[in-house]
Amino acid sequence: MVRHLRANAVAYLALFMALGGTSAYAAGALPKASVGTKQLKKSAVTSPKVRDGSLRARDFAAGELPRGERGAQGAIGPKGATGPQGPAGDEGPQGATGPSGYSIYDGAPPSGTTLTGYFAHQLPLASGKKAALGVSFPVALAPTQPESVGFSPSSSSVPGQVDPACTGNHENPTAPPGKVCIYSRGASGSGSFEAGEITPYGFKITMTSTGGNDDFVSFRALWAYTAP
Repeated sequence: MVRHLRANAVAYLALFMALGGTSAYAAGALPKASVGTKQLKKSAVTSPKVRDGSLRARDFAAGELPRGERGAQGAIGPKGATGPQGPAGDEGPQGATGPSGYSIYDGAPPSGTTLTGYFAHQLPLASGKKAALGVSFPVALAPTQPESVGFSPSSSSVPGQVDPACTGNHENPTAPPGKVCIYSRGASGSGSFEAGEITPYGFKITMTSTGGNDDFVSFRALWAYTAP
């Protein structure tokens, strides 16, 4: 009899534990850290189950977050203080040497150099009389440089020698190498003008009166010379 009661008590206790334990486990909270990545099924966490504002930008993969609109440009800040002067930079490469200039103190002008000058003369001359005018170069030429003197064709008031090689004018006097070209700026009186000798120091102009007594013969001109 005792053995039969003991067996029934154990059976009832087992049934009570089975029913009570299941309902107690279901109603109670899960133990801390008992659910991890392995326990979650795929796609188990959906948007409604995520609390708004709980995620950060680092929780998303690159390119998943759309870029917002560009904001308005902010106001320009105040000018900062001037910084200290930096160290001097390295010296740059030296440029090409240009052509050397020419000075009248350097001696005879080198080949291709053009000298220019101005002269004027006025004299009362009796008919048939001559007067000479010497024009000096600003620098002595080399002994073999000067060759001849000629008037430009545009100097129509000058009935002396005319050289077609003198193609400049009194605004821009030029000369071919080795030649002195004379460009008239005006002449008056009855007379003729001739180019005389030329030396390394200058040249001569001769004026001859063809008018009456005391005829004022005047001549103004520019000259040019180019070293050969």
